[in-house]
Amino acid sequence: MQTQRRFGRPVRIHPTVMIKHQICTQIGRELNHLNATVSEAIRVAQNLTLDDSPGRASAFLEVSKLEEQIAALTLCNSLEGRIARRGAVNAALDAKDERRALALAARYANESEEVGQELADIFRVFNSTSKQLASS
Repeated sequence: MQTQRRFGRPVRIHPTVMIKHQICTQIGRELNHLNATVSEAIRVAQNLTLDDSPGRASAFLEVSKLEEQIAALTLCNSLEGRIARRGAVNAALDAKDERRALALAARYANESEEVGQELADIFRVFNSTSKQLASS
């Protein structure tokens, strides 16, 4: 056991607690890095506004992959986890990779019924928008 000082008195800390603390600290650092990276990737992808812009699909695919990594590190019912899951699916759709979007949505829907409903809403909007664009 490791000993630390708290309020001037020595306190023994169980090794398991220390390991959990180190893991949480590492995950926090990784999330901070991923959040900064995905923010920049989103900025780059959104600057490629035209559907036929070179690199647009690959830029949104990169966003989707980064959001997927964030989703893997967060709980599905946490705000950050839900945002990451929606972001991964939305970015895959923006990248015109419907197969990836469907696979991610299926995986995330299995984690939480609430998240599954949110993703179903995204696909409803996507499908109706696609139909409107096709008919115009």
